Amino acid sequence: MKINYSKSLSDISPERSERLSQKINDKYQTQIEISRILHDTLPRESCLVCQNTLEGSEFIHRSIPFIQCNHCGHIQTKGMPPAGYPFNEKNFNFYTVYPDLDSVVYENRIKRIYQPKLNWIEEVLTKYFTKEELHLKKWVELGCGAGYFLSCLNSNNYKNITGFEMDLNLLKKADAMTSDYVKVLNGDINLHKTIKKCSADIYVAFFVLEHVLNPYKFYQELSNLPSKTIFVFSVPTFGLSCLLEGVFDKLYARNLDTVVHTQIYTEQSIEYALNIADYDIIGQWVFGQDAEDFSRFVLSSIKDNYPEKMFQKISTKFFDIENPIQHVLDQNHFSDARHIIAIKR
Repeated sequence: MKINYSKSLSDISPERSERLSQKINDKYQTQIEISRILHDTLPRESCLVCQNTLEGSEFIHRSIPFIQCNHCGHIQTKGMPPAGYPFNEKNFNFYTVYPDLDSVVYENRIKRIYQPKLNWIEEVLTKYFTKEELHLKKWVELGCGAGYFLSCLNSNNYKNITGFEMDLNLLKKADAMTSDYVKVLNGDINLHKTIKKCSADIYVAFFVLEHVLNPYKFYQELSNLPSKTIFVFSVPTFGLSCLLEGVFDKLYARNLDTVVHTQIYTEQSIEYALNIADYDIIGQWVFGQDAEDFSRFVLSSIKDNYPEKMFQKISTKFFDIENPIQHVLDQNHFSDARHIIAIKR
């Protein structure tokens, strides 16, 4: 298995600027109000990933009880979120999480975030297939959002590509921003049902699995796919960012927010899930945004304590050390995300 480490945090500088603004910290109150309902829900009976009776280590994160499954290591809220959570609370939807972008900013995001992902995928898969074979394969993205990766594939001359998206607003955006060569279809919140709707050589799911209500059924469905099927995915993982969110618990949470993310993966639960699916990891890219979160939490907490000129100098010092700190975290597998390429046995 090939493991890559780290990626420059400068690639997410526009998003970092947004997260450093007071506007994003104002969303903290919304997170608290929405997640408050989880205090009074019935406990989960079984683990989301392995379906065993849910027993394990319990902890409190931002006032919400969580539990790590003793059997597979997956972390999830101890209480079962009610049906429709969080989308039935305060008109919440994914379209508000991922704002509308004009075409210039849209293309810039593809270049910064999605082209490097495709470059990495090609780097790993060309050990198994020729470039020509990869371009002939059928690609399906599960949870394609506004169509960034689909557009990236198309601009790199991949033509047999389809995306599925549950959020109708994002679906319209993806359809508008992608070419006629790209099919964008309505997906199902039960991801195993979407898999049944389509066939592909390569499935892609970037930061989708942590939203799936019944991941065990999804991994079972993956196990029914033909040998040599490729599954490319990324998930948030329990790393330093989660701990920082517990310390700076009055600021906006990005990773384990108890609203969009009521579950989070560990390396143990990733391995367990892929064993259910009968896949082997052939490539892994370990990089996170923990150092950026660290800067954001500290700077947001001290901003009113220093004059503007002094604060800007402090901010520059923090930004200068982010990449070295993140590289150490990545190499020690203590960062907040994993990108995985796996192949069906």
